[in-house]
Amino acid sequence: MDPLKTGLDMPGERSGIRLGDTFLDRLYRNHAAELRGHLRRKLGNGPPDPDDVLQGAFARFAALPDREAVPNPKAYLLRTAHNLIIDARRQDGTVQRAAGTLRLIEENRADPSAEDVLSSREELERLAAIIGRLKPKERSAFLLHRIDGLNYVEIARRLNVSESGARGLVSRVLEICVKEMRR
Repeated sequence: MDPLKTGLDMPGERSGIRLGDTFLDRLYRNHAAELRGHLRRKLGNGPPDPDDVLQGAFARFAALPDREAVPNPKAYLLRTAHNLIIDARRQDGTVQRAAGTLRLIEENRADPSAEDVLSSREELERLAAIIGRLKPKERSAFLLHRIDGLNYVEIARRLNVSESGARGLVSRVLEICVKEMRR
């Protein structure tokens, strides 16, 4: 995880990290090898690269204003590393879906007839209108799932509903869309 790509500051003046910070030094010496081993067992050689994840976790910890007040720094680092893995995999999934879409577009590049273009455009407009008429929470759940690729746990967290509630919202929207598009 390249700090330049993640928006994380490297140790230095801008991030508020003092070089030679003894608390951070001790934390690194005491836990880095164990955390690296855990990440290597979980990820192998990646992606994402376990060393990049470890560096990202320590960088985020180091950027905390009062890191010495964290009751369990090792647990914080482990949780942060886990979150960085989720973010990287989600980003990889988005890139792969976009690449797949581009491949489909290229494969179906045969010049469509004017009727096909008009028909497709009309279907998209109908679908957009259906989505526009949904209740805000239903629309959000659907877009988070189908466009952003979030799972039901993440949707539930963002919308402050249960996981089954998130699943129900998405399911209900799919039923509405299918029913309305068949008309």
